[in-house]
Order: sequence, then structure tokens, then C-alpha cells
Amino acid sequence: MLEFILAVSLPSAGSALLFHLGASSGGTDIPATILKKYAHLQNIGVALFRIDLVMVALAVFVFDLQSVLYSTVGLAVKTFLIDDITGSISMCKSVKVVCADAGPVCDYVTRTLGRSATVSQAKSACTGTEQSIVFTTLTRRQAGQLQLYIRQNALPAFISMSSTVDVSGRGFSSV
Repeated sequence: MLEFILAVSLPSAGSALLFHLGASSGGTDIPATILKKYAHLQNIGVALFRIDLVMVALAVFVFDLQSVLYSTVGLAVKTFLIDDITGSISMCKSVKVVCADAGPVCDYVTRTLGRSATVSQAKSACTGTEQSIVFTTLTRRQAGQLQLYIRQNALPAFISMSSTVDVSGRGFSSV
């Protein structure tokens, strides 16, 4: 069983890193990359699953049933691992900062982190006071830096961060 786990997880991690860099290891990765591009599939894992499923279906005529079943399970696990790893590599943080004065937060985001932000005005449901909401999308590292900046400067702010994977635009992947 350990052999099976290693035989699936290590190549999956390697393939995920290659796919993230826009490369492939050859073999069925090449038709999967082509399928993803022209069939407009969101995840490379789904394209790879479809291509490899054809190979597993053909293996029924050559190998015994147990080997085919192991291949099918390994293929499913490989698909989930590749999608999970590529998603976690490219994960960003969608950040919302609620504060009375958006100036220091916006200055830090734009000048220090080199990102953009959007400011919206809101009214507190509890106190009725006017607040600013700063919206921005940052890398995980930058999100941690922003959190540390707010904490170190004792800025009275509420921060909400959500993980997001599909980010495109200036400073991120192309649209």
C-alpha cells in the first residue's frame, strides 16, 4: 500500500509543479494540456483524468482486473492531488479591511506591497458610525505583511481574509 501511495503522490506533486510553471513531463500530459486549452477546461487535473481514463479503459484488454482497478483509483487520486496542489500554489487572499480611516491601509497596500485597493464607504450596524472598507487581493505573504502592519501600528480595524484561487489581472495571471 505504501508503494501505491508513493507511486501516485510523488509524480502528482511533480506534475502539479510543472503544470504551475506552464510545462509538462510529456506522455499523457501533452494531450491533456491541449485538451484543457481547446475544451476550455478549468483544471488540468480534469483534462488529465479524461486522457488517462482512455488509457485505463484500453488496459482492460491487456492487464488483469485488479491492475485496472488500482490504476483507476490511482488515476482518481492523482487528479485530485494535481488540482489541489496547483490550487494551493496559486492561492491568494481576498482581503477586506473595515476601518475608520482607510488612508494608512491604502498607502501600505499601494506603496509598500505594490498592489491596488478599492475603498467603499459603509455604516456600522452596531454603532451607526461611518466606516471605510478597503478591498484588495494579495498573495498569502503580502496578506500576512498587511496583517502585521495593522497589528504593529495598532490601527483600529477589522480584517477578513478569504482564500481565492482564480485571480487574474494586472499583477496576477493574465486575463
